[in-house]
Order: sequence, then structure tokens, then C-alpha cells
Amino acid sequence: CRYHDWDERSVIGHLEWQPGKVDPRGFTMSSMRARVRGRLGKKPSSGGSSGSGTYTVRQGDTLWAIARAHGTTVPALVDANDLRDPSRIAPGQRLKVPGAATATYTVARGDTLWSIAASRLGDGDRWREIARLNKLADADEISPGQKLKLPRK
Repeated sequence: CRYHDWDERSVIGHLEWQPGKVDPRGFTMSSMRARVRGRLGKKPSSGGSSGSGTYTVRQGDTLWAIARAHGTTVPALVDANDLRDPSRIAPGQRLKVPGAATATYTVARGDTLWSIAASRLGDGDRWREIARLNKLADADEISPGQKLKLPRK
């Protein structure tokens, strides 16, 4: 998608392309497109920074994707950078990224990062953000009583 400068709307499933074909059980294209959008919003590392500080805009970036990747909001980015038109950011532009406001969560028995993301952030697919924010090498290695930082909703 990056190579062709496509966004998540360019991704289609079997059922959408060929009537009679099916997508796997439990699979939805809206969930798949959200994951693709998230991946496209997080460019391969080699110039931007994560957390608070600065971020260098890359081709295809949106403020929404940058905000989500850094645990902040579009209005916070607009304010921090005095952006007159939030829809106009350019590759190479350096943005100040305000410190992300985070909440904490204490892991309960039976919790998974997916279940925490689904219940606390409203989207189970955001489990990777929790893993990244907490620098978890193995997302399956959480234990009851452990305190986790959660990104903004």
C-alpha cells in the first residue's frame, strides 16, 4: 500500500471482489482496514520518534494516525504546532508531540492485552499500542496485579 501510495480503502476481501467466495469466520473487512490504517499510520522506524518530543512527517501520514501512534489527540497536535489547516501536513515537517496522557490499569486474572484494549479503549485491535507503551517483548506475558499504562481512547 505504501509503495503505491494507497490507503486502507484499497484493501478488499474475497467476498467484496468475487461473489460466492467467503472471508474467514470471525473476520471483518472493517477490522482489517482498521489494522491496515494503523500500520500505514506507523511508518517503519528511521526518522520519527515515539512518545513525547518530535515526529518527522512522512508521505501518507495523517494527524489522526500520528496522534493515535503517540497516544495523543489531533487537537493536541494542532495546538502544539499552531497548525492553521490540520489537513495540510507535509513530508519532512517536524511536529511537536505533546506528552501523552495515559491511564493505568491493573491486570486481573484472565486478562489479555486484547480484552483490556477492548474493554478500556473500545477496540481490541489496539492491544499492540498497550504492548508498545509498556515495552512488552511478549504480549502474552502479563500477570495479575501488574500495572499497565494505557493510551488515550
